[in-house]
Amino acid sequence: MNDERGSTYLETLIALPVLFAAFVTMMVFARLSVGHVIAQRAASAGARAAVVILPDDPAYYGTEGAASKTDCVKEAVRRVLLAYPMFRLDDVGVEISGGQSEWAPTTVKVTANFDCRSLIGSNRFFGKMLCGDDHIALFHTEATLAYQAGPLEN
Repeated sequence: MNDERGSTYLETLIALPVLFAAFVTMMVFARLSVGHVIAQRAASAGARAAVVILPDDPAYYGTEGAASKTDCVKEAVRRVLLAYPMFRLDDVGVEISGGQSEWAPTTVKVTANFDCRSLIGSNRFFGKMLCGDDHIALFHTEATLAYQAGPLEN
C-alpha cells in the first residue's frame, strides 16, 4: 500500500504560484485596458472642446487674458486623465488638426504616459515586459468630431 500523505500539500504548492501569476497578469492587463479606455475618452473630450467654438473665435479666445484654444483642449484632456491616477499629467501631448472651416471635422490626438510601476511594483521582469525599461506605457489615441452647428436662438 502506497503512502499518499502530503500529496495534496505538494499539489497545492505547485498550482498556487501558477494561479497567482495568472490572477496578477489578468489584473495588470485589466488596468492597462482601463487606462486605454480613459485615454480614448480624453481624446473625445478634447475633440468636443475643440469643436464647441470655431477656430480662434475672437469672441472667446481674442479677449485679454483668455487662454488659447490649444490650452483649453489640453485642459479638457487633462481633466479626464485625472480620473486615473496612473497617468503622468506633466507631459500629455495634444495635437489638434482640421476644423479650419465651419463644417470641417476636427481631430484631436492625445499622447498620454501611463506609469506602470504602481501596477507591478518593483518587479523588473514584468516592468520591462509590459512597459519597457522606463516603466512607462505610451497611449496614442485620437477622436474626430464634426462641427455641429445649429441655430443659436434665445
